[in-house]
Amino acid sequence: MEDAGRAQRGRRRSLEYLLGIFLGPSAAAAAGARRLQGKTAVVTGASRGIGKGIAVALGEAGAKVFVTGRRKEAVEATAALATRAGGEGVAVICDHAVDEQVKDAFARIQVQTGGKLDILVNNAFQDPAQRDAKSDELLGKGAKFFELPLQVWDDVHRVGLRSHYVSSYYAAPLLLNAASGDWRPLLCVTSAPAAVTYYYATAYGVAKAGSDRLVRDLQVEFGPLGIDCVSIWPGVVYTEFVQSLYEKGDVERINRVTGGRDPNVWNLDGRNPGLGF
Repeated sequence: MEDAGRAQRGRRRSLEYLLGIFLGPSAAAAAGARRLQGKTAVVTGASRGIGKGIAVALGEAGAKVFVTGRRKEAVEATAALATRAGGEGVAVICDHAVDEQVKDAFARIQVQTGGKLDILVNNAFQDPAQRDAKSDELLGKGAKFFELPLQVWDDVHRVGLRSHYVSSYYAAPLLLNAASGDWRPLLCVTSAPAAVTYYYATAYGVAKAGSDRLVRDLQVEFGPLGIDCVSIWPGVVYTEFVQSLYEKGDVERINRVTGGRDPNVWNLDGRNPGLGF
C-alpha cells in the first residue's frame, strides 16, 4: 500500500504542470506547477505555436527546457523566452524529419542532463500548407483528399505521427532513468479534436488519431515502468498561423482550421473547448 501511495503521488506531481499550462498562470500556481525547479523537459518543434507556448510555460514552472526545431533563430528565441520566464531554455537545432538528427539531439541532451529526462512533449509537426504554395492554395479552398498532392499525407505523418514515435524511442532511456518512487516522468503528445472528428484535411485527422493511439499503447508499455503517457487536445489556439488568417480576413479557412470555433472567444473567457473547461 505504501508503494502504491508513493506511485500515485509521483503521478500527481508530474501531471500538475500540465493543468497549469492550459488553465493559465493563476491555475498553474494553484496546481503547484512551479514545482519543476531542477526538472528537465524537451519540447519538440517548439519554435512557434503551441510548442513555443508549452516551452515558455515549463520555463515559468522553473524547468530546464530543451527546445528543438529546424530554424536556428526561432528555436533560440523560444529558448530565451523560457529562460526569461524563470527556467533555463536550451536551443537544440534538429530536423525531426531526419532520424539521425533526432538521435544526435537526444545524445546531446543526455550529456547535459546526466542521462535523465523528466518530461517529453512531442509537438513537432509539418504543416503541409507551409511547404509549398500549391498545397497552401488547395487546402485554403477546402480541397478533397484526392485533389491534394500525396505529399500532404507524408508531411503530417513523417513530422507528426512518426516523429513522435522516433523522439519517444530515443528519449526512453532518459525517461526511465528519471523514474523514482516520488516522480513519474511524463511523455506528452499534442493532439487535437481531429482525432475523432473532421478538421482541415483527411490526412491530418488520421495523423492525430494515430498519435492518440500511440500514446495509449506507450502507456501500456511505459506505465508499469514508472512513466505516464498522455495526449492533450489544446483546442483552438491563437497561434501565429491562425493569427495570420485573421489578418488576411480568410474567414472560410479559419472555420476549416478551427472547426468553426473562435480563438478570440476562447482566449477572452479563459475556457478551452478542446479540454472541456
